Amino acid sequence: MKNTPHITAAVAAALLASVTETVAGNIAPASIAGGDNHSLALKQDGTLWAWGLNNNGQLGIGTTVNANAPARVGEENDWTFVAASGNQTLAIKRDGTLWAWGLNSYGQLGTGTTVNTNAPARVGEESNWAFVAAGYYHTMAIKKDGSLWTWGWNNRGQLGIGTTVNTNAPARVGTDNDWVSAAGGYSHTVALKEDGSLWAWGWNTYGEVGDGTGQQRNTPVRIGEDNDWAYVAKGNDNSLAIKTNGTLWAWGRNNYGQLGVGGGNRNAPVQVGDTNNWVSLSSGIFHTLALKQDGTVWAWGSNGNGQYGDGTTTGGNVPVRGGGGGDDWAAVATGGEWGHSLAIKQDGSLWAWGNNGNGQVGDGTNQQRLSPVRIGLENNWGFAASSAEGFTITDIRLGAVIDEEREITLLFDYAGTFTPVLTARTWYDLGGTPTTLPNNVIDLGGGKAKMTITVSADTPRAFFRIEE
Repeated sequence: MKNTPHITAAVAAALLASVTETVAGNIAPASIAGGDNHSLALKQDGTLWAWGLNNNGQLGIGTTVNANAPARVGEENDWTFVAASGNQTLAIKRDGTLWAWGLNSYGQLGTGTTVNTNAPARVGEESNWAFVAAGYYHTMAIKKDGSLWTWGWNNRGQLGIGTTVNTNAPARVGTDNDWVSAAGGYSHTVALKEDGSLWAWGWNTYGEVGDGTGQQRNTPVRIGEDNDWAYVAKGNDNSLAIKTNGTLWAWGRNNYGQLGVGGGNRNAPVQVGDTNNWVSLSSGIFHTLALKQDGTVWAWGSNGNGQYGDGTTTGGNVPVRGGGGGDDWAAVATGGEWGHSLAIKQDGSLWAWGNNGNGQVGDGTNQQRLSPVRIGLENNWGFAASSAEGFTITDIRLGAVIDEEREITLLFDYAGTFTPVLTARTWYDLGGTPTTLPNNVIDLGGGKAKMTITVSADTPRAFFRIEE
């Protein structure tokens, strides 16, 4: 592991992040995604690749034939963000357009129908999408203006629109313009706002909403009073989140130990262990993978198909070292139904393990893998530039609160003509009033730019927004 002062972001329009000197690589979580039995990954050149089960067209390659090795999705090289769950996939292009494909039985693709599609179909006509996340049968997306939109299955109020009626096109959640990220499980949703507050809604039988009750919520309810939440993830019926101090919290269903807190369900956030160096995580239906600041991968929950990557099929209810060891991991993702795992190393190599009955590991076989296997020989996996019309931040790292004043360099990719005045930067301290940072963007040439800011211990969290 090496220390670096660089910090980047996966969502140009909106993302909440802790700032830290030591980061676990430069690959954003949005570079890889896993559905029930299919997988996707972005390359640094903006191409999108998919493999695994394809019975509903979830690979997006124009057929319903499975693939046990990465197959390119179309011919475009402007993909910037990918999400998957169940049997559907969603992705954002550099121009801010949103695309979807795969299973659409509840309208979860957002294309205005309930017809499956085996190739990318555009969601509406807008070109201002910044973030997308997939629940099992529903979808959440955030526009550049910070508004939150949902669509698909709504039997338990998981869309957050005050009803239990399905919708096959984006419906706005309230009127707020300060949403920064979201995650969806089987029938519930969790989301973060700019001020670091945590919100949730939907099915709550197992406490997955996290409000201390088992009551279904059809609109967002705030979880506690804390304003230091930085990262959210979902399982099938459970939720997880990281705070700006690097601590990890979990709640909801725990039948396989997927919360990582020992036995028993929880209806409010409880801390996972006592460490404060978690940076990102991903949760499948019954297992969870998480990345620490030192580049190590940890796993808990079900391991019946080797989804820990530790060479065994023994599961547990507290974090154990996964991913075959090593301290050079940069991003992780989990598959759902039968359990597979994906990860990118800091050198840009792609690895996978776990259930492989439909080729979702991507190594050209259908053989179960109990330890990580490398997918191909390329070192160009992991690109997470989000959509913007000028230039974009290219990656995000979460970590511990900084403890001293230091200089941070934000590295950008941009498309089209570079305009140095393209900037609207906002920096937040904990619950404080936003202030605008000076515009000191420097064109590096070759489609890259940077800006340098000075941060201090009393401003440990940033909300980045770049607008023309």
